[in-house]
Amino acid sequence: MSPVTRQSAKRAHRPRQVRGKIHCLAPKKQPESERSISSSLQRNALQRKKNRESFKVRLSEHYCPHCGRRCSERESRSEEQTVIAKLCNLYSGEDEAGEPGNLLESCLVCCREFLTRTIDAIHFHCTTDHRETIDSTHTVDDIDRERCPDEYPDLDFHNSFGSFLTRKNPVLDTVDQDVGRYWALLNNSPTMLQHHIHAIGDRYREAFRHFFTAEPISLHGHVSDASNPALLTSLISHVASPPSVSGSNPFFGEENKASPCVAILEGSYGAGYGPLAHESVLEFVRPLANGRKPIVIQTHNAAKIDDQVRKAKDMGSVALIAEIVRARDGVVINQTAWKHLLRACKKYSLVLIVDEALTAIRCGAPFAYQLPQFQKHGLPDLVLFGKAVKTNGIAVEWRGINMQKLGITDSEERLFIALEWQERLTEMAPAASLLASWGTIVLAGKEQWPQRACEIGRILRDLIDSEGVESSRIGGLHSLLYLHVQDQARIVSPVMGANAGKYVRWFPTMDAVMTSEEELRSKVFGSDSIGHRRDVSAYLTSQGVQLGFCSRCGQAVEAGRPSCQLCVVGTCEECEPGEHVCPMAGMS
Repeated sequence: MSPVTRQSAKRAHRPRQVRGKIHCLAPKKQPESERSISSSLQRNALQRKKNRESFKVRLSEHYCPHCGRRCSERESRSEEQTVIAKLCNLYSGEDEAGEPGNLLESCLVCCREFLTRTIDAIHFHCTTDHRETIDSTHTVDDIDRERCPDEYPDLDFHNSFGSFLTRKNPVLDTVDQDVGRYWALLNNSPTMLQHHIHAIGDRYREAFRHFFTAEPISLHGHVSDASNPALLTSLISHVASPPSVSGSNPFFGEENKASPCVAILEGSYGAGYGPLAHESVLEFVRPLANGRKPIVIQTHNAAKIDDQVRKAKDMGSVALIAEIVRARDGVVINQTAWKHLLRACKKYSLVLIVDEALTAIRCGAPFAYQLPQFQKHGLPDLVLFGKAVKTNGIAVEWRGINMQKLGITDSEERLFIALEWQERLTEMAPAASLLASWGTIVLAGKEQWPQRACEIGRILRDLIDSEGVESSRIGGLHSLLYLHVQDQARIVSPVMGANAGKYVRWFPTMDAVMTSEEELRSKVFGSDSIGHRRDVSAYLTSQGVQLGFCSRCGQAVEAGRPSCQLCVVGTCEECEPGEHVCPMAGMS
């Protein structure tokens, strides 16, 4: 893609307001009336003069803003001239006719126009306005990739096991001024931030309630902590015993507190430790399990769910944990089974908990149970959330099938119940986690990520189908995708996913560029993506990093095993013993 075409394409999916014009500044004579300036202004003027002098010294070492070649190293135009050399000539101020032109018209980062379209202007602007130096390993494209990473389609669908919903920085003041202000205070004066920790907690809860319509009550280091039966027993007892609720706990008796257990649905993913590790999909985790084994509820026969829930309650279960999308294999719960679960849990007063650690936002609604096909049957009582939400914990769904029985309708009382629980600990959660989560939730609401998730999922499923994998074989819901390991290996345009045993999960970001099928076809899927992949490879190499998970199975790649310079991603020794054979080699 030529520089002009690339710039046009970039503008097409990055609408920004031009905030003015910029050009290479030259020393100006000051009028007599302005010479009597204050000492501080004089110091600023002297500093600017030093900057200009320093900039002039560096002019002889200028590099092409696009390809990083020294301006003095431009090659003569010939038939054998490489594409890189042509781009260098273009960006050095000559078009194919030898006339000045084709330099950047505006800054890729801030979109301000250049009045003086020269290399000097571009270098000076990047140095002074963005404090970035252009050289052989750091071009304007690299600067833009670092400042605006969300505008580049990504080859990484692993995203740290789904821990990132965006490549934007959610704590910048451009997302929310208060989030940005508190984040700056955290970096500059963390002890002073503690005076604002209650205000941060209040704003976090407010943002969470507004977006998810549930009350965050218990926050933890990992979502596995939140699924511990002992914790759930204490939390349910606390929620069920406010001053306004008379009588005993309607959900379980004192005998359940001695050795509590939970019920789970068949095929659940399990947990990293504790009682739920007994049912973990990961073999190496099961030896770490302890406590009572969870009671497993079969859902393939909906008519038998009622009897199973009754038996689970009689055996001492304090709650039933369900998944809308089964984390083990991506199977979406049957609507009939969901309806019978709600009815049975309500009938026997068994608290229903939904695990939304993976499904929040990605599945077309703030929480997946809020999708119309599930919500019409009723709502759960508690929600487990984590990973990409940036805080891990439990939220109360006051409209839940059993929570309604408590009759707690006053918003102030609901908040008091949450605050009373949180005050048992030194802090609600680390300030950094609260701010990152607050900013992420604000972004999700502003940019309508649940709606984007539906579009992203549709586009990716169509693209996978075009790679030879039938859409009927793709599991998950909307932008949360599950592929069999064998199907993942068949994809000719490799991307990096996350392993889940026999499956590979795709966790795409919710950035706007992911809703552009044209961008994905030109930069991720098919032969047209090779140019972008080479750019990504060069950039990652310059940063000293590489994509670390196998493009076929999603497992970690062995240390020292190089990434492919053509397709960028790599494979593990188990999937591809010996030398890597790139599936895109025939396309280049």
